[in-house]
Amino acid sequence: MERFFIPYQAVSSLSGHRVAVLAPHADDEVFGCGGALASFVAQGRSIHVVVVSDEEDQATTSIRHAESRAAAKVMGYAPPTFWGLADGQLVHSDTLADKIRVWLLEVDADLVLVTSCWEMHRDHRALAEATIRAVVALEGRVRVAFYEVGQPLPTPNTLLDITPWKEVKERAMACFPSQLARQSYDRQIRALNVYRTYSLPSTVEAAEAYRVLTAQELVEYGLDQEPHTLSGALYRADREQAVLRKTLSQERRRFAQQQDRMGLLNQRLEAMRRGLSWRLTASRRLFGHRCKGNLVLVGNALGRRLGFLAMPVHVLGHFLQWIRNHLAERFPADSASRYVPKVTSLFRTPAEPERIRQRQSALDAAYPVVQTRILGEERWQIEFLPDTRSAEMVPLFQRVFGIPLDPAFREWKYGQGRGRVVAAWNRAGALVAHYGGLVRTVSFFGTPVETCQVGDVMVDPAERGVLTRKGVFFRMTQVFYESQGRQARQAAFGFPNQRAFRVGKRLGFYDSAGKMYLRTWHVPPQNSRPAMRDLWAVADWSGIAQELWQKMAAECSHLVLVQRDAEYLDYRYRQRPKGNYGVYLMGSVEQAQAIIVVKPRGDVLDWMDYVGTRAGIEGALAGVKGLAARAGLKQVQAWLTEPMLDAFFDKTAETQETDVEVAQWDCDESRGEAELTRGRWWAMYGDTDFL
Repeated sequence: MERFFIPYQAVSSLSGHRVAVLAPHADDEVFGCGGALASFVAQGRSIHVVVVSDEEDQATTSIRHAESRAAAKVMGYAPPTFWGLADGQLVHSDTLADKIRVWLLEVDADLVLVTSCWEMHRDHRALAEATIRAVVALEGRVRVAFYEVGQPLPTPNTLLDITPWKEVKERAMACFPSQLARQSYDRQIRALNVYRTYSLPSTVEAAEAYRVLTAQELVEYGLDQEPHTLSGALYRADREQAVLRKTLSQERRRFAQQQDRMGLLNQRLEAMRRGLSWRLTASRRLFGHRCKGNLVLVGNALGRRLGFLAMPVHVLGHFLQWIRNHLAERFPADSASRYVPKVTSLFRTPAEPERIRQRQSALDAAYPVVQTRILGEERWQIEFLPDTRSAEMVPLFQRVFGIPLDPAFREWKYGQGRGRVVAAWNRAGALVAHYGGLVRTVSFFGTPVETCQVGDVMVDPAERGVLTRKGVFFRMTQVFYESQGRQARQAAFGFPNQRAFRVGKRLGFYDSAGKMYLRTWHVPPQNSRPAMRDLWAVADWSGIAQELWQKMAAECSHLVLVQRDAEYLDYRYRQRPKGNYGVYLMGSVEQAQAIIVVKPRGDVLDWMDYVGTRAGIEGALAGVKGLAARAGLKQVQAWLTEPMLDAFFDKTAETQETDVEVAQWDCDESRGEAELTRGRWWAMYGDTDFL
């Protein structure tokens, strides 16, 4: 639950292609978000910085302008623009909000960084409030990222790892001697950046905190209110947070007490199982289990030894009559006489026929619902699909998808323990539903976790009428989920389309951890030959692949991604039947840069996978374009998740949202994991089950 207050992973960059930065004073842009600015520069993003206010003294203003320009030069972005408003006199007004709105449109920004509403300095707060008004007016065109200078953000939702940019930020802060002479702001900012690593892995040496919100979220949180209203809302939010912390502490204590009680109950249960009475009453318990579905009206009575005494006589008579009929159907004719006659003679129904008929009619009206549920539970046999019956999947696949299933492909996918499948058979013994999971190792924020990638979810068209908790899809999915370990549940994932995702979300199984985006690069004619070679032709390809994967995993410890080691590459791209993949090593054997996987499709070259560090992506993109040009293909396309959009970017790229979700389990132990991993999945075409 600590993640509710502070992230436990850091991102390597903030999302946004055209960045606008608002600083109330010259130096706030560096002290507050210098690490983010340095990362934007390194990624070649468009950056526009405005310093809003100036001091009255012209000489001091000139000095501070020069210092701000010097810092921009050190960090590598264009000199700031200076609006020259009065220092110390900024107010939240429609005029300032309109000025910011027009400027954001002029620079075509999709992300604006500004000081937060929680700052101590009134200029900082006024600028934040005016920016909020401008962002809300733009109706979703721009997101806002609040940064901290003089006051830590109370609940940041994003921590940015600035370890690679720490030194350049310190050099930029040193460009403000006029301010550092007043106070050691640089020392305080360094301390704040170190403090922000408190919840992060030890490899993160410095971090900046941000509260990143959309226009809709600004309205939902009430941050678009007038200043006096906003101050009250912030105060109430702070108090509510304190109460929540106290409540969480109390809940932890209660949880510990419940664990102690559960331990005692487990001990007693084990003692009861070892006792003789448990075995002697086995037949009675079996009978009770058989009758369970039909005891809805009197279930609580059976849980107590004297429950029959509290039961109305007419209800008990109805119940005992049902027992007689039930036993007559399931056991030999003389079986019922051994259980019922002696009991029924003790509880004869009063001789009031009309009143009894009315009550029995009311009871009978309720029974069809219970009986329907019993029939529904017996409608399917659900269990794990053994390899000996795997061929039964073929006709179901044909009925659902309308195309034949290659048995070799099915064996490659699920055979030899590579998959786990739960299946459902109807009363006629036909396979009518299939829920497949492929065993995958996932780097879950730097920790390897063996989990399942959900794929091949099929329900026979004849069984789709009930996509509810009574239907076969729900029961089959529940069996699959309950068979997984705790860690596997937390990291389990899949890539369903919107229709399948909505069904799973409605039933309480899935939540969204992000979207898949289709990025298209147009390929110009070129004569250069990319420096690459067929990976499988390299003598020590497995060692090279393993080393590149280890570097990638270390750099992506703040993300979630499927393991891309040598064994996975060999299985996924070389062993797959009719795969037709091109797998290439970028660079020389001595200085391997990356591994790329591509596949031709019509006049498009699909970029399937990438193994390497962020630094190798630019060269890999050039290599993929070169392969496409040599093959006479017009475009390169890739499916990318959100964290990859900035890394796989150039001016020729076109991006659109696909119909595919990054879905994670959202049940019990995994509840809330999708919120933790949202926007942090690294996935491409090759991770999905489509190509």
